[in-house]
Amino acid sequence: MSCARLAPNGEVLLRIKAVPNAPQTRFDGPYGEDALKLRVHAPPVDGAANDEIIRFLADFFDLKRRDLRLVSGEKSRDKVFSMGGTSLEIVNTQIARHLHHSPR
Repeated sequence: MSCARLAPNGEVLLRIKAVPNAPQTRFDGPYGEDALKLRVHAPPVDGAANDEIIRFLADFFDLKRRDLRLVSGEKSRDKVFSMGGTSLEIVNTQIARHLHHSPR
């Protein structure tokens, strides 16, 4: 699975399949070959789900919110986020560790 890739500017791009209105925000495993399914505890109204995803990703990857940016998918469930202040290796390691230890 390759949901994260390196952008030409050195930032990490992460592809997300968002599922809004979940009981809690959490990763729910891979989605296809190149995305992570993320259940989002926010409605898709007025950017609330996007804000919640940024909050969650910042906490999950131990980044500042200003290091995250929505690149595409503002009004779609298919989203791409850019992450500065980290590396592709760190992102892939944290995702793999989480998916390996998460009960289904």
